[in-house]
Amino acid sequence: MAKLFSYTWTMGMFLCKFVHYMQNVSAICSVLTLTAISLERYYAIVHPMKAKYTCTVGQATKIVVCTWAASFLLAVPILFAQVHMGVGVRYRAFWCVRDWDNVELWQFHELYMLLLILVLPTCVMAGAYASICWEIWKVMRRRYAMTCGRKGCINPIVYGFMSKSFR
Repeated sequence: MAKLFSYTWTMGMFLCKFVHYMQNVSAICSVLTLTAISLERYYAIVHPMKAKYTCTVGQATKIVVCTWAASFLLAVPILFAQVHMGVGVRYRAFWCVRDWDNVELWQFHELYMLLLILVLPTCVMAGAYASICWEIWKVMRRRYAMTCGRKGCINPIVYGFMSKSFR
């Protein structure tokens, strides 16, 4: 919010890095949580008998703790990419921006975040939900194959009792 109302960054170097670090932590944690939910749904639908014993409250607690721990670790690169830079000659001001001078660093960071937050989780979630859809389709196909002929053999009996014209 401070960036929106001020031309300069007035909160110092520590908060410059910490605020952006926490933004990355929350974004990464959100993506990892969505990925974990998709994997849990996959496990519950595709492997329901195993899920009964492994999808427990204790297991969910471990996954949440690991998700947060991984988020704190995976967000560390922003601490190196974000800089507190002094600008201006006559009026000294500070900006909190990416280190645009170090091209390799910010390109690495942007690629890292692209893969970590977009590409990898999207592939995992797409695979999980595609497997879920495939499993549901197989079950529906089996159920249809088992029940498709039943209407034909029940109908004459029903019509025989219901209407005199079929007798």
